[in-house]
Amino acid sequence: MKSNSSLNPPYFQFTLFADFGPLRYLFFILCLFIYVTIVSANMVIILAVFLEKSLHRPMYIFISCLCLNSLCGSAGFFPRFLQDILSDSHLVSRPLCFIQVYVIYTYASCELSILTIMAYEEGSCC
Repeated sequence: MKSNSSLNPPYFQFTLFADFGPLRYLFFILCLFIYVTIVSANMVIILAVFLEKSLHRPMYIFISCLCLNSLCGSAGFFPRFLQDILSDSHLVSRPLCFIQVYVIYTYASCELSILTIMAYEEGSCC
């Protein structure tokens, strides 16, 4: 009979990441730049909608909700991805893997829900 740890391993090992040697630092910098750009662009849009009174209309509120959701989605993906780029060992614990899966699926479902509401709201205006 197999042991319980072989059926439910405590860690998963990612085999997708190849050893790029010193190029991994370049990839890390590029991905970090993308992550910082995503965060800063979304924050600018959220602050613009929040601070400008003329943008306090439903469609702009939905756009800021999309930006907030994008912040949550990128925060669920990029930190672990950046860590895996620099790491020599690509192990992730079972609970952390499931938390990341939950965050990314929640991000995707909220994104689709907000886009559906935006489409319905835009269609009802005309």
